Amino acid sequence: MKLQRIISAFLLSAALLLLLASCGIGGALLTELPLGDGRTVEAYGGEVYGVKNLVVGNADGSEAQRLHCTNRVTRPFHKDDGLDYGVSVVDIDADGLPDIISMSERTFDGDTYNCFRADGSGGFYLDETLSAIRGIHFGDNGEVSSLTRVRTDLPSSPNEPKKYIFAVTITYLAPDTGKNGRYTVVREEALTYYSETEIYCYAVSEPDESGDMETTSEKWILPDKLAEAGLDGFGKEYGY
Repeated sequence: MKLQRIISAFLLSAALLLLLASCGIGGALLTELPLGDGRTVEAYGGEVYGVKNLVVGNADGSEAQRLHCTNRVTRPFHKDDGLDYGVSVVDIDADGLPDIISMSERTFDGDTYNCFRADGSGGFYLDETLSAIRGIHFGDNGEVSSLTRVRTDLPSSPNEPKKYIFAVTITYLAPDTGKNGRYTVVREEALTYYSETEIYCYAVSEPDESGDMETTSEKWILPDKLAEAGLDGFGKEYGY
């Protein structure tokens, strides 16, 4: 009988824990950051799986809003690594209001973030466009950017060096005031290497009136002239 009571108590405790988890309690308090004007944002989750919920607090200590975070962190944070579990308060769109970012994926190929932008009335909303960008970088002027690398192997004879095309592209996005501040692509810069001819092509593209990307400038550069063209460090700020 005593054993049955112990088992029943254990099952009840497990059920309560599952219920609390399903209600979005989100685990332990990991870090707390200031939002200004006495407001704060608290991050809840676990050291292994990272942040699950953000709780925005009013100056009087009451809860103003709860934000759910998707999380696929494969390299766990540590409380003493100085990264605040991937949570930061930044002004993404340079509108003077604090925004919140929480890392959703931490990989060697580039990080992604849950990007919560201020809605202008004290609340926050998830910007799905920004949250889907891998390797996103936040600029000082409201622009964001990301870098992609694509190698295309070409048919080659067995007795010759492999032919390939290697393209590094930086895409820039900015908030469009005509689309309620939604981020859209404003420019692309690409540095492409053609192994067969051993030459680089640097191209800049911008959206035309219909929104399609159109090449606006193009420059062909030999490898020994890359530094002279100021492109030897292209993409280095992104870890390339």
